[in-house]
Amino acid sequence: MLADDSLPGVNGVELATALRERDPKLSVILMTGYVAPELEETGYPLLEKPYSTSLLLDLLRSQLA
Repeated sequence: MLADDSLPGVNGVELATALRERDPKLSVILMTGYVAPELEETGYPLLEKPYSTSLLLDLLRSQLA
């Protein structure tokens, strides 16, 4: 799952946590324009905006491996 941390009505961490409760093996990557310390502590891989296509591909490959 690739989700922005800032979503209407829910943040990416809440969404990822809810989906991981249903499927603990679900791969999660959060995108963000601002990395707050509490976001880093979630344990989810973070993709900081702006990002390059090659960085996105590398992160996707690492999560799918």
